[in-house]
Amino acid sequence: MKKSGWLIGLTLIFLMTLILTACSGAGNTNSEVKESNETGSEQGSRDGNEQAVKELEKKKITIGLPTATASSFTPIYMARDKGFYKDEGLEVEVVGMGGNSQAMQAIAGGSVDIVFTSLSGLVDAIKANQPMVAFWGYNNGIEFTIHSKTADSMADLKGKRIGISSFGGLTDLVTRVGLEKAGLDPEKDVEILVIAGGAQPKVAAMETGQIDAAILTSPTSFSASDEGYKEIFSQADINPTFPTKVAIASESFVKKNPETIKAFLRGLQHGVDYMTENPEEGAKDLVNRVNYEENYSIQAIEEILPGFPKNGEIDQSGIDTFWEIAERAGDVDGTWSDDQWLDRSFIDTAKDWLRK
Repeated sequence: MKKSGWLIGLTLIFLMTLILTACSGAGNTNSEVKESNETGSEQGSRDGNEQAVKELEKKKITIGLPTATASSFTPIYMARDKGFYKDEGLEVEVVGMGGNSQAMQAIAGGSVDIVFTSLSGLVDAIKANQPMVAFWGYNNGIEFTIHSKTADSMADLKGKRIGISSFGGLTDLVTRVGLEKAGLDPEKDVEILVIAGGAQPKVAAMETGQIDAAILTSPTSFSASDEGYKEIFSQADINPTFPTKVAIASESFVKKNPETIKAFLRGLQHGVDYMTENPEEGAKDLVNRVNYEENYSIQAIEEILPGFPKNGEIDQSGIDTFWEIAERAGDVDGTWSDDQWLDRSFIDTAKDWLRK
């Protein structure tokens, strides 16, 4: 009996040891599995983020603008400064230039990837056999007004000098249409001069008597009015939804970098949406970046906001007006079909990827 009890006790001790060891082993296993799962999850997240970045064909792009001072370009700069492009895994450099012509020369030469300029600049490039294409509508609205201290109307400019930003650009087109509407011949009745560098140098040129009138952008147009320069013509007199600026790139860039372009447009649209919801932030950007006065900056933002489309669409009425003017000026033989100048792939699919 004593021997039997001793064996039973020894057996119980052995079984309890096995149970405790098994429980301890099972606990370690669960901990290891949990740690492994967490590590795997973190790694998977990192891999996913890295994959999202890898999907961008280019991680750094350069954007060319005809001028750095126009209020309509505020969302492009705000998206950069607020980090909206970086949120998309993209580094964006923004370069201001001396007009539409210089912007188009820059993209033709490959020093920038995308430019935001007028349709007239694009038409000239395509006619010169440069494989360029528009792929996004940026602003359909009012941007330019013509001011003068010595003239009360466009008709009064006969024999006078007018300052524009560049030949062949939108400032040139608007000025010539305004003159034609007043019954003047832009080639014979006036002298058109290029005053590069934005709106402020044009006001300075009027002040010194170098020119008699100039085409301006806000906020400078507002301050010019307060300084006694009368507005004698507005882009709205042509069409209030005129396609002021479109995004342009080479055909090869568009085909090779669709994910990069989408990332850029998402960041840009974030900038537009942010400024729409916080117009005071857009005014603050103009004050800080371009040194405009606050009251004029607020007016400028309020003026441009209605012109930004929500999905990159280019207003058809504005396009029709553009082709009508271009044909009358002899720049084209007739209305171009979309496939001659526009890649609609991003506009038509914007609802699927533009806003997250």
